[in-house]
Amino acid sequence: MKAISTNTRMEEMQLAAVSAAKERLPKSLASYTGLDAKEQPAAILEMTGDLVTITLADAVEGETWLLRVVETTKLDKRTLRKAVKERVEGYRADAAKAQKPNPKRRSQRPPADAMQTAVNDPRTKVRLPGDNWLMSSTATALGQALCEQGIFLRNGEVCILTDSELHPVDPQTFRTWIENHCIMYRQKTHNESVYEVNVTLRDDESRGILASPQFTSALRVVRRVNHARLPILRNGGQIELLPVGYDAPSQTLTLPGVEYADDMPHAEAVETINDLLGEVSFTDARGKAVSVAGMVSLYVNQLSPERALRPCFVFVANAEGAGKTLLVLCIVTPMLGAAPTGCKADEDAEVRKLLLTAVREARPVLFIDNVKGRLSSEPLEAFLSAPVWSDRILGVSESFTADNLTTVFVTGNGMTVSPDMRRRSLFVELHLDVERAEDRHFKRPLDLPTLLAMRPKVLSALWSMVRHWDAQGRPSPTRSHSAFPSWAKIVGGIVEAAGFGCPLETPCNDVAVVADVDGDDMRRLVATLERDRRYTFSEIVEVCQANGCFEGLVGATGDDLKHSCRIALSRLLLRYERRLVGERRFQVEGKGHARRYRVEQATSDAHSHTPQTVPADKGNSLHAGDGPKECAEFASVQHTAPEKEVEIELL
Repeated sequence: MKAISTNTRMEEMQLAAVSAAKERLPKSLASYTGLDAKEQPAAILEMTGDLVTITLADAVEGETWLLRVVETTKLDKRTLRKAVKERVEGYRADAAKAQKPNPKRRSQRPPADAMQTAVNDPRTKVRLPGDNWLMSSTATALGQALCEQGIFLRNGEVCILTDSELHPVDPQTFRTWIENHCIMYRQKTHNESVYEVNVTLRDDESRGILASPQFTSALRVVRRVNHARLPILRNGGQIELLPVGYDAPSQTLTLPGVEYADDMPHAEAVETINDLLGEVSFTDARGKAVSVAGMVSLYVNQLSPERALRPCFVFVANAEGAGKTLLVLCIVTPMLGAAPTGCKADEDAEVRKLLLTAVREARPVLFIDNVKGRLSSEPLEAFLSAPVWSDRILGVSESFTADNLTTVFVTGNGMTVSPDMRRRSLFVELHLDVERAEDRHFKRPLDLPTLLAMRPKVLSALWSMVRHWDAQGRPSPTRSHSAFPSWAKIVGGIVEAAGFGCPLETPCNDVAVVADVDGDDMRRLVATLERDRRYTFSEIVEVCQANGCFEGLVGATGDDLKHSCRIALSRLLLRYERRLVGERRFQVEGKGHARRYRVEQATSDAHSHTPQTVPADKGNSLHAGDGPKECAEFASVQHTAPEKEVEIELL
C-alpha cells in the first residue's frame, strides 16, 4: 500500500472521515450535546480487530493529527494509515449506495451504535473521584442515585435485598451491584481535551464509599424486615396493617410475599386456628394457649412498645416424634414463609456467635431444635432479658450493638432448663401416647408445602383476632408476668379475648418439674416441714433424704454429706429466704451453727404481686449432678446476697 505522506492527502482522508461520521451521528446526540449535527466538531472512526473506537474532540491537519491518534491508540503509523484508508473507502462506498436507494427494499431504522446506546441508557451517570472531584462528592451523588433502590442501612451496615433477605454487602459485590442502577465514569484530559470513560469502581473506592457518611446518610434505615403485611400501632393509637414496601415512620420493609384477606369473621378465625392445631397432642389447654400466643407474638411484634421483652417458647415432650418441631413450624411459617432450623452449640462462645448473627441480621426467629439433657446457657439467658444486645465481632477488635428483635423457640425431649431459663420462658408439653411415633395416624398430614398453602388463611385469622381484641376495648389478660409485662398485656389479651384461655397460667406439675427441678424439690420440702418449727441444718438434710429432695446433693437416707455438698445445699436454701413457696413462706434465722429454718403460713395478700408460684431464681441448678464431682463444682459457684435476690424477685 502506498504510504500517505502529504498533508493534502491526509487532509482529504480526514475530511472524508469527518463527513462520513457526521452523517452517522444520531439526532439524539445533537440534542444531548446542544450542537447541531453539522456543527459537531468530532470525527468517529469505528475500527475492527485490534483497533479501538477513536473519538477526536477537534479536527486538526496533517501529521499532527496522525501523531495524536498514534499516541492515543498505541498503534504504529502503517497499521493506522491502512485502517484509516480502508474505513474512508468504506464510508465512500456506503455514501454511494445511499444515493441509489432500492425501491423494493423496506426502509429500516439504522442500528444503534455505542454512542446512541449510551445516550439512551436510563441509568444515572456518576462521576468517580479524580482531579478536582473528591470522593465525598462521588459518595453524595451515588447515595442520591441509589436511595430508592434495594439498598438499605441496617444496624449501621449497608445491606442489599437478595432473595427476600437483607444481607450486608461487601466491597467486591458492591462494585458490580451498583452497575445495575448507575454508570460510573471517570474524566480524563488529553491535550486540553476532556473525555468521559466508563469504568468499574475500584476496590479501594468501593470500600471508601461504603464507609462514607455522605453515602450512608442518604440510604433508608431499616429496623425490621417483614415477610407479610403485619399490624402496627401508630402514634395516634390506631392499629393498621403496614403497606407493602418501605414504611418510613416505622423504618420497616415489608416484602410482597403473600396477600391475604383483611375481613375474616372472628368465628372463622378461631375455627382456622383450631383446625391448624387440631391434631397436636397437648397435655392441657394451657399448652395450646401458649402455642397460639407464639403465633400472635410474631404477628403483633410492632404493637408492643419499643424494646419490650418477649418470652422464650420451650416445647418439651415425653418421646421423640411427638410433634414439637412441627408445632414450631406451624407457628413460624405463616409469618416468615419459611422454616428456619438450627441446633444448640456446645460451647458458650458458639452460642454468642449465633446470637450476634441473629441480632446483626435482625432475625425475627431463632430456632434451637432438639436439645438433649439440660439447657443452661448464660449467654442465652442474658439474651432473653436484653432489649439491646452487644458483643464482639468475630475476627476484629470491634463490638457490635443493636436492638434485640429475636424471639427464641426451643424444643427437646425430656429436657430440663436452668432456673433463669424457666423464669424467662413459657412452656408447652406434648405427650405421645403410642409406642412408635410412626404408628400415629393423621387426618391431614402437615408438612411445609401444606403450611405454605394455608399461610394466607392463617394470617387472615390472626388479623381477625387482633381486630376482635381492638373492638373489645383491648382487654388485659386475667394474669400477667413480671418478666415481660408489656408483652403479656397485649399478646395475652389477644389470645384470651379470642377464647383460647390465658397463656400465662401456672404450668401443671409435670411441666414445672421439667422447667425447674430446684423449684419442685423446694416445694416438696416446704410442704413436708411443720409450720413454725425451727429445724437445724442436719434435720433439713434428713427431711430431704426421706422425701427424695435435692438427691444430687444429699444422696440417700443415712449418707454422709461431703463438705462441698453441705456448702452447696446451704447456699441453695439461702436463696429461698423470705420467699413464697406454694402457700408458705420459707424463713432463715440466725447465722453459723445457730442458723435455723422454718416455714410459716403466708398472709392472704402475699400473692397479690406474685404472677407464678414457681420461685426459682438466680443461677443454675445446684443439684443437677449425681455425684461428688458435680457437688464440688457447685460448691465453687459464687452467688449474690440473698437479700438482694429477694428484692429483685419482689419487683
